[in-house]
Amino acid sequence: MSDKTIRVGRQTAEDAHKTKTDILNGAFELFSTKGFDSTSIRQIGNHAGVSHSTIQHHFGSKLDIWFAIVDRYNAAYITDLNQALEHTTNCDQDSLILFKNAVLVLIKTLFDHPKMLRIICMEYDPDSERAQYLTKSMVPTHQHISTLFTAAKKESKRLEIYNEETFLIALLGLISSPILLTILDNLLPETELNSADFQAKYQRLIMNVLFGEP
Repeated sequence: MSDKTIRVGRQTAEDAHKTKTDILNGAFELFSTKGFDSTSIRQIGNHAGVSHSTIQHHFGSKLDIWFAIVDRYNAAYITDLNQALEHTTNCDQDSLILFKNAVLVLIKTLFDHPKMLRIICMEYDPDSERAQYLTKSMVPTHQHISTLFTAAKKESKRLEIYNEETFLIALLGLISSPILLTILDNLLPETELNSADFQAKYQRLIMNVLFGEP
């Protein structure tokens, strides 16, 4: 049970906005660590310090909260990713270099949004309403990356073992390992998994696995 005071009754517009934000932040934390199915409205309310009826008033259902989270936080992830990808476009560079730059951008952006990555990885059923909602929101960006992959594959024997889907699965799996397995914090107490140094070294490992780079 949260030690926050449960908020009930009428609220000002400012208070209502803060309440909605607290609900989203609390649900985002729970969905990204426990998963959608293992998180209850009661747990969200306890985490945010609000009543069950307050959550229903602002959002209606747990699924509506999930949609609101994806709309807010996935939009931030996609915006950051697209802005960074714009800087990788250089007609003077060959396709493989352009694709590697795009992969580096994707790695960094996902490291910057670990909770969003965990939510993405938890939607393992492609036929679920939530997975389809995520896919739809990411289609334009991933189409851009797929185009770069197709061109780069012609220039790299290393990429011949992949198609677009298997490369993305391998990439997401490599990126997500230290983010998803928070138990590593206990197994590796001397390793700062969120430090810039660890992320830089792990980024080089990913590029080595995917492209054979030292």
